[in-house]
Amino acid sequence: SRTATLWTNATSGSESSALAFYTKNAGGALSEAVRISPTGNVGIGATSPSAKLQVNGAAVSTPNIIASGASVDLSLSNTHLLQSVGGSTITLSNFVSGGSYTVIVSDTAQRTYTFSGCANTYFSPTNGQTFQQSTYSVLAIDVGGSMNCYVNWVTGYN
Repeated sequence: SRTATLWTNATSGSESSALAFYTKNAGGALSEAVRISPTGNVGIGATSPSAKLQVNGAAVSTPNIIASGASVDLSLSNTHLLQSVGGSTITLSNFVSGGSYTVIVSDTAQRTYTFSGCANTYFSPTNGQTFQQSTYSVLAIDVGGSMNCYVNWVTGYN
C-alpha cells in the first residue's frame, strides 16, 4: 500500500511548480506534509511558505549536555547545558549567521564568563559575575566576515 506521494504540478509552457510531499495515516486521506515552493521556500506543515523555512508547529532540538569542559559546538543543537565549566571562558564554534543559541551554565562557581569564537561580544545587561545557574541567549550575526555575538543573560536560578 502507498503511504507517501511525491507530486509536482508543472504545466507545459508554465514550468514554475511546487514540489509537495504527502503522507497518509491508515484509513485517512492524503495530507500535505512538506512543500518546496517555486521560489525555493520550504514549508513543513505550511502549504504556502513565505520564508526560506517556515514551520507550522514546534521546531525542537535535543539539548547538548556537556558534563565537563567549556567547548560548545553550536552545530550539535540550539540548546547547550554546561555542567562543569572549569574556567571563565566558554569557547563557541560552528556558528551560523542569524543563529539563535541558548547556553545554560549550571556550574555553581561564581564567575564572569566570556565567550571566545566571537569577533565581538555585546552583553545585555553588562557582563558580570554569575550566581548559581545562568542562562545566555546568543544571537550570532556575520558582519563583514566577522561573527558578532549579541548576548542576553540572566543569573541566579534556584
